[in-house]
Amino acid sequence: MTAERPEMLLAVVCAAVARASAMARANAAEHAKLLERGQIPPIELLNVCIILTLNICHVVQVEFPIELITDDLKFSLKVARTGPEKYIALFCIYEIFT
Repeated sequence: MTAERPEMLLAVVCAAVARASAMARANAAEHAKLLERGQIPPIELLNVCIILTLNICHVVQVEFPIELITDDLKFSLKVARTGPEKYIALFCIYEIFT
């Protein structure tokens, strides 16, 4: 018995959010390390931006650019962290000609 392959868009969004979550944890660890040393962290670690989706304004802590390639398709995503466990994924799909 073999497992079925997950739907491509679902897999891409899950992978992008997982990667963004790891990047957010790394930023938080770097931020804490710099504060422990008495240094001022660079603004890039705490970059705040505003995203408007479906007439709802989201203030996001950090936006992460993510690129994934699968089945000759390139997915270019921006994953924004809107809370401790909340993310928004915006993406474009490009066909790769080989």
